[in-house]
Amino acid sequence: MIVPAGGLTEDGREWIPSNPNYFLPVKVLSAVFRGILLNLLETSFKKDRFNIPEGINFEQLKQQCYKTKWVVYSEKPFKCSENLINYLGNYTHRVAISNQRIISHQNGKMSFWYKNYRCGGLRKVISLGATEFIRRFMQHVLPEGFCKIRYFGFMSLSNLKQAREDCSLIINKVTYFPVLEGLNGLEVYRQITGKDPAKCPKCKTKNMKTIALPKQITPG
Repeated sequence: MIVPAGGLTEDGREWIPSNPNYFLPVKVLSAVFRGILLNLLETSFKKDRFNIPEGINFEQLKQQCYKTKWVVYSEKPFKCSENLINYLGNYTHRVAISNQRIISHQNGKMSFWYKNYRCGGLRKVISLGATEFIRRFMQHVLPEGFCKIRYFGFMSLSNLKQAREDCSLIINKVTYFPVLEGLNGLEVYRQITGKDPAKCPKCKTKNMKTIALPKQITPG
């Protein structure tokens, strides 16, 4: 979640900025998030929208969750838009694991490297059965009806253009267009990854061209 450091009032006539040295208390954010999520789960449970394993009491489970301290990770503000693009690109334009991390696939085992942050981010190799590897990979596939990117408030796509103009007018600052605005999919990929998928993977100098295959005639 990317949160702007400020927002418009309900009537849209005033901009309320956050403190330049302080935005929100992370510990309080964690507690509020826990309360809202558990409240939504309880509401859904009472309406039979999901089930829990037999022998587990939902009320006891909820109380156990409240006794546990939750952690909401809050990243420091980015210094420039390029850093923001690189950060978001890891979540919006990449799969669960890149091809470069896969070492081998032999005898039904997938071997790949990962960063062990308990050991200072050192690279380590793990081998999983093909079924377990696919199971973990599928956990990163969004359920039906979900999308990776959503916009709310004055950033909502339904009123983004007008709201952005209002914000720029109120705060009396020059409007800068986002670096990705107006770019096609290929150009966005180049901007985010620094790679050019149109480059020939063999010579790495010339661009590949799309050619039409000859139409095949099916015997009558």
